[in-house]
Amino acid sequence: MKINDSGHTFCRLTLRRGFCFSRAGLSHPSTKVHSMWKTFTHKLIGTPPESNLEHVEENAGRYSLGFGAQNIGDQIVSAKTVLPWFLGLVAAPAWVLPLLVPIRESGSMLPQAALRPWIQARTRRLPLLLLGSAGQALACFFMALTAIFASGALAGILILACLAMLSLCRALVSLTSKDIAGRVVPKGYRGRLTGFATTVSGGVAIIVGIVLQALQSKLTPTLFATLFVIAAASWALSLWFFRGIRELGGSASVKKQVAEEQQAQQEAQEAMQTPAAYVREVVQDIRELLAGDRTFRSFVLVRTLLLTSALSPTFLVAMAAANQDRAGNSVATALFTGLGTFVIASGVASLLAGKVSGWLSDVSSRNTLAGAALLATVVLVITVALSFVISLVDAAQASSPAPHWLFTVLMWWLPVAFFVVSLAHAAIRVARSTYVVDMAEGDQRTRYVSVANTLMGVLLLIVGAVTSLLAVFNPVWPLAALAGLGLLGAVLARRLPEVSADRSELA
Repeated sequence: MKINDSGHTFCRLTLRRGFCFSRAGLSHPSTKVHSMWKTFTHKLIGTPPESNLEHVEENAGRYSLGFGAQNIGDQIVSAKTVLPWFLGLVAAPAWVLPLLVPIRESGSMLPQAALRPWIQARTRRLPLLLLGSAGQALACFFMALTAIFASGALAGILILACLAMLSLCRALVSLTSKDIAGRVVPKGYRGRLTGFATTVSGGVAIIVGIVLQALQSKLTPTLFATLFVIAAASWALSLWFFRGIRELGGSASVKKQVAEEQQAQQEAQEAMQTPAAYVREVVQDIRELLAGDRTFRSFVLVRTLLLTSALSPTFLVAMAAANQDRAGNSVATALFTGLGTFVIASGVASLLAGKVSGWLSDVSSRNTLAGAALLATVVLVITVALSFVISLVDAAQASSPAPHWLFTVLMWWLPVAFFVVSLAHAAIRVARSTYVVDMAEGDQRTRYVSVANTLMGVLLLIVGAVTSLLAVFNPVWPLAALAGLGLLGAVLARRLPEVSADRSELA
């Protein structure tokens, strides 16, 4: 190619690679991409700590935005708000509603110990993350079809099936994403990524909630189908972001980690040769970690006690529904009865908790767990006390029930309690994810995540069954029991070993 001798900028075009040279230096599209991701992460998430990892800014940006899009889908197909409202609209049987949260939560946890050997038999975890994201998008699309074509018992059964599919795919995402975060993002930065993703989803949830509240009188199956399609698109967007993550970079630490993981692959493949061997591997893994790893055992116990924040919002909503008639035609009743109110409260909680709890988790994830658990416990204690006072007044005035103003106070308090507990739950989710990622490296991290989530799936079913049984006798009893669990969880969380980065690393 002829070169301009006038001293001005010149280019050598190479069709195969697309390089462009000038006297100012070498320009390449990847340079602009790197600069874009660096600007994005530094301004919106924070400057990552020094490390020998490569492509940190791009990987961090894609990881956080991918999970932000996924969390948007979670908000739209929430088993605590949107799905119960939809099932009531299409006249699904009453027995379907109590199954939503257990299937959503346990379904994503129970399979993880069984999936671990299969996942560890593969060097690259990113394709499995993409598979899980695609499966969740497909499940939401099936929900949209259900909203259009089904009603009654059929709609309820199909929604449960779609929710089970979504949860199983989420198990795959949960396992692989933490491994990928450990490979591509340095310690001291991971919590902020999760926090940013939570903040993004919270902002979108507020917008969705406002729209739903404005359309409260026009909620139809077609509108819910549109919501489910938007959720499917959110997971498709998360897949697009995840697809660009450079999982196996050139840093020495990542290469060493991958080499260590490859040594364990042969054992994992042997464990998968027969179903019996596979089951033995899973059971042995659970037994070894519970018996021989004190830190892991303590973490599982704390996670179990902190189910307080996951289970209590359902009972708060049920209490509001049961008392709204006795509160009269108050402003509080009007504000709390719409679907949009719940979505907005959850979104605001995510928005506020996301970035702050992410930074706090990087400083000390155990202290964040303890503080959030204590906050939820205080709110539940106030709720139980207020309900107890109303019960006493009712008992003292058997001929004339408690005045409307007491129930109005309760109705004003319940949405506040729902919001604060949701705030605490968002912080707990970020902190517990950060803690388990920082607690170990490589395949040991995968073992921790898979076994912990499998155990949590079982324990969630047990705690959920016990609280549901208590609710049969008195709807306040489950809240009192959960408050006790939360207080104990806060104490034990404070005693967990510190695994977060030193404060000097975050400066």
